[in-house]
Order: sequence, then C-alpha cells, then structure tokens
Amino acid sequence: MLDDFLSQWPMWVTIVIVATSIILYMLDRWSMELVSAGLFTALLVVYELPGAKGFTGEDLDTANLLYGFANPALITIMALLIVGQGLFQTGALDRFTKFLTANYDRSPLITLFVAFAGVFVTSAFINNTPIIIMFLPVMSAMAMRMNASPSKLMMPLSFVGVLAGMTTLIGTSTNLLAAEVYREAEGLTIGFFDLTPVGLILALAGFLYIAATSRIFLPNREAMSSSLTEFSGKQYVAQIEVTQNHFLVGKSPIAGIFEDLPRMTVRMIQRGERAILPPFDEIVLQPGDLVIVAATRNVISEALSSFPDIMRQVRGDAQDRPDRNQSLLLTEAVIAPGSRMAGRTLEMLGFRRLTRSFVLGIQRRSRMIRSRLGQIRLEAGDTLLLCTSPDAFTELR
Repeated sequence: MLDDFLSQWPMWVTIVIVATSIILYMLDRWSMELVSAGLFTALLVVYELPGAKGFTGEDLDTANLLYGFANPALITIMALLIVGQGLFQTGALDRFTKFLTANYDRSPLITLFVAFAGVFVTSAFINNTPIIIMFLPVMSAMAMRMNASPSKLMMPLSFVGVLAGMTTLIGTSTNLLAAEVYREAEGLTIGFFDLTPVGLILALAGFLYIAATSRIFLPNREAMSSSLTEFSGKQYVAQIEVTQNHFLVGKSPIAGIFEDLPRMTVRMIQRGERAILPPFDEIVLQPGDLVIVAATRNVISEALSSFPDIMRQVRGDAQDRPDRNQSLLLTEAVIAPGSRMAGRTLEMLGFRRLTRSFVLGIQRRSRMIRSRLGQIRLEAGDTLLLCTSPDAFTELR
C-alpha cells in the first residue's frame, strides 16, 4: 500500500497543487493571472522532477503538459472568447437591444420572446457569457415594466444561453473539448451541426420547463440597484486637501467637531508623514493638510455645490480634466468580483486617466477606512463615488 502511494506521488502532488489553486481563486486575494501562472509553473516543476511517472508508468515530461495548450479545441475556444468580447466591447448588438426596449410597450410578450430567441441564436455560435452580459440591462428594463423582480428573467436568460450551446459544435467549450477527445479516442469527427437535432429537442424541453415553472420556483429578489439605494445612507471615505487660501485654513475643532464641515465626520488628518487620529485636541488646520472624512453621498454632493474650493480640487490640474463650464455628474460604481482593479490602488491603476472620472469617495461595507484615497487598495464589493462629465459617463456605461 505504501509502495503504491509513493510510486504515484506525482498524482498526489498534482491534486494538492490544483486544490491549492482553487482555494486561491476563491479567496480572490491575488489576481487570476498570478494564480494561474503559479499553477502552471508548479506543474512544470513536478513534471521535471526525476522519477515522475504517470498512471501507465510512462515518464512525465513538460512536452506532454505543453502539448495541451496547443490543442486546436483550446485555441478555438480562445478565439470564440475574443469574438464574443469584440461584440460586447463594440456594442454590435446595441441596435437590436434598443429595438427591443423601444417596442416592449406595444407587444410585451412578442418582444420578450424575440429577446430570448435572439439570445438563443447568438449563443449557439458565440460564447454565451458576453451575450448574456449584453442582454442583462434589457431584461432588467423589461422586468421593471412588468413590475416583476429581475430574478424572474435573469435565470431563464442564463438557461437559454446554456441550452443554445448544446445545438452546435462551437456553442460551448465543453462541446469542443469533448469532440476533440472523441476524435483522438475513436478517430471520428463530429460535424458542426451534428449535435443540432438532439440539441434542439433538449432545448425545447428546457424552454417548456422554464415557461411552466419559472413563476413558481424562481424567488423575488431585489436588483443590485435596489441594494445600493438601501445602503445610500452609508458613508463614503473622502478626502479634502487644505490648500493656500482654503476655507479650512486656520480652523480648529470644537469638542472634536469641525463646524465648517457639517454632517461630516473627520476620521484622520494627514500632515506630511504624520497621521493624526481623533480626538483632535488643539489641532489647527494648515496648508498641506489632508482631511480624511466620512460622509454620505448627499452630504458630499452638497459640499461640492457649497464650497468652490473643493470643486476646483476635484477637477485638479490634469490635462484630461473636463471643461470648467461643463456640467458634472455623480454616479456610483461597484468593484466586481474578479475585477483587475481589486488589490490595486487608484494611483496604481491611473484611474483618472483610465476613466476620465474623479473618485470622490470609497464605501466599504465591512469596515471604515482611515487612509488617503490614493493609498486604499480596492476590494471586490467596494463602491466608488465618481464625479465625471456626461461624455465620460456614457463611456463608463
């Protein structure tokens, strides 16, 4: 027993490496690229160790491992992902989605059917993930007009994309990989539409099941926008830079409260390399200080309107700042799970240059932050309060 275990040590080491990678993916503390590169490197090391043998007793080598990345099925999958992202980034289906939302009031049921049919046809030939993303706002708009929860349409939307993937060879990555394995094992090739008859039968059964049970089994859940509205009273971490001739120069707190910052809680004052925490006894603000405050969105908005110094500070001296006479909008954006922004600071990202937007504050539900905005490492779930021009807002959408 022990000899068999020792002789198969590469298998156990491989399992440990894969399990560790899955845990790191779940923790989401490091980027997916870094974890994937570490996984690949660890497997290369194992395959190069002397005495590493597979199940059949043959020696393992890196050529076998690298051969998998040259698999035509894998290359085809990556190409389909590129095509799907191209459709998403260029807005190739925007005209179709706008047509659906514009015609919903006249023919609700027909428009809903056409929307699902469009998702089905498109997902049969392109990776369904970007297609589903493009139709999410359409389904949300339809749900609002139906006075129904978006969850009643989101799950059927996902199922339609999955069912469509079973109808063609390139509908899903699973079909491509299984067809390649079948070809290597049996020497037979699966044609592009060989799966279509069976796939359509399964899709029809799935559609009937969704139509009959979705209203019964799918829960009524609030949309993310409702969740954000619910927490709109929560406070953002924002910062105010005290410059020359600033309205805060020479101000000091009374009983720990700065009267010139109504309804704002001062969390920290950054003076050079020194961080001053409350209570702020005998502190007099001077040029160069950074005042870290906590305030709601409404309070921050009122402060921007009431104090021109803060607005000039927000616009800054960057070359990409909006015209001073141009109107600005306030909007909220959430850092999504798996986002490349997670784990990085705004300065590392070059956020202003990247989005042409100014971060006024950061909201983190788990805890209150005491740090300069540019030094806060973003986490999945953080809400950013952005100030941006109408043109940049359109690009962000």
